[in-house]
Amino acid sequence: MVYSIHKVITLALFVCVLASHLEEIEDTNALLQSATSSGLSTALSVEVSSHTAVLSVKCKNLDGVTFYCGGGSSCCGNACTTGPCCTNYVGYDFGCGAGSKCCGNACAAPGSKCCNTKLFGQTGYQYPATKETQCSKIELSKTCANPKTGATFWCAADDQCCGGACVAKDGVCGHNENNDGFACAKDNFCCGNVCASAQSKCCKDTRSANAPWFPLTKATATASYMNCHTSLLQSEASAEVSTASSLVVSRQSEVLSIECTNLDGVKFYCGAGSSCCGNACTTGPCCRNYVGYEFGCGAGSSCCGNACAAPGSKCCNTNLFGKTGYQYPVSKETECSEVELSKTCKNPKTGATFWCAADDQCCGGACVAKDGRCCHNENHDGFACAKDNFCCGNVCASAQSKCCKDTRDPNAAWFPLTKATATASYMTCSHS
Repeated sequence: MVYSIHKVITLALFVCVLASHLEEIEDTNALLQSATSSGLSTALSVEVSSHTAVLSVKCKNLDGVTFYCGGGSSCCGNACTTGPCCTNYVGYDFGCGAGSKCCGNACAAPGSKCCNTKLFGQTGYQYPATKETQCSKIELSKTCANPKTGATFWCAADDQCCGGACVAKDGVCGHNENNDGFACAKDNFCCGNVCASAQSKCCKDTRSANAPWFPLTKATATASYMNCHTSLLQSEASAEVSTASSLVVSRQSEVLSIECTNLDGVKFYCGAGSSCCGNACTTGPCCRNYVGYEFGCGAGSSCCGNACAAPGSKCCNTNLFGKTGYQYPVSKETECSEVELSKTCKNPKTGATFWCAADDQCCGGACVAKDGRCCHNENHDGFACAKDNFCCGNVCASAQSKCCKDTRDPNAAWFPLTKATATASYMTCSHS
C-alpha cells in the first residue's frame, strides 16, 4: 500500500514538472505516455528532469539554417564540437576532440606536437606529428607576391621577384604582353613575350600596330618595314633599322623563313637561326613551365623549372613537388635549399599532390598524425581526428562522447553529445 502511494506521488510530481516546462519540451505527451506505460523508475525520472539539457545550444550553419547542439558542446561552422573549434587555410571551421588542439588543416591529439614548415607566410603550413617525429625544415628565404593574383611564393635568398616568377641574381626580369613576369638569363634582354640573347636583335612588323616583338639573330636580314633594336635601352620610338637590314633585298629569302603556329592556331614566322617555341620564337632552348606553357631561353642558357638558368648558374631542386621537384636557378656559389616532406599524398577530388610528415597518414586532402584517425564528412572530404577520438558525421567525437541523430528526419546530421546527456526517444546514438 505504501509502495503504491509513493508510486502515485512520484507520477504526480513528474506530471507537474512536465507541465511547468511545456513550452521548452516538444514531446511532453510522448514522454508522459512512455513513463506511464513503462513504470518509470526513480533513476529514469531524474534523467527525464534533465531533458532541458538535450540540444540546448542553438547554432546556425553557413547557409543560415538553425540546428542544435547538446549541453557540453558548442557551435563550430556547420557542426557541433566538444573540443576546440578550428579554422583551416581556406577559412572553413571544423571541430577537434576534447583535449586536442588546432594545427593547420588538422587536429593535434594530446601527446602530439604541431610542426610549422614556415613555407606559407608567418603562420606557415602546420601539420601534427608525434613528439618523437622531427619536424621538416623548409626555408626559402625570399618572399615574393604575384602582383596580379596576390598569391605569395618563395625564391632563393639572392633571387629577384619578377611578377609571378623568380629570377636569378644576375638574370633579367621581363614582362610579356599580359604584364606577367618571366625570367631571362644573364646578358639576355626581354623581347616581347620572350628572351633575346646578346647575339640577337628584337624586331617588329611596323605595318601592324598589334604585331608582337620577336627575336632574330643580328645577322638575319630584315625587310624595310621591320623595326629592330638590340637591347632593352632602345625604345620603339628611337629604334632604327640597322645598316645590316638594308641588305634585305639581296637576302629576302632568308627573312622570316621559319613558319610557326601559336597556341590559338595562328601562323607566325621566325627568322633563320631561331626556332618556334609556343607563341614565340627563341634563339636558345625552348622550355616548358609547370603549367605546360612553353617559353624560350637565350642562347647558352638552360631550362630550370619556370625560369632560365644562365651560363655560370645552376638549377636547384627542392624535391617538394614530386620527382622533378620545384626547380629554380641560382649562382653556383648559392647553396640550394633543402626541402623534404617524405610522404606524398594526393587529393582524390582535385588530383592535387601535397606532402605530409613521414609517419603521417594521407586523409583525402589532409594529413593525419600517426596515431590519429582519418574521417570523411558528408561531402566525402577527409579530415583529421585526434587519437582515441572517433568520427561523428562532419566532426570528431571524443572518447567521452556519443554520436547521435534524429531518426525522424532521414537527412538529419550526426552530432556528438556527452555520454551523460539525456536524449529523447526518437534519437539514436552510438559510442564509436
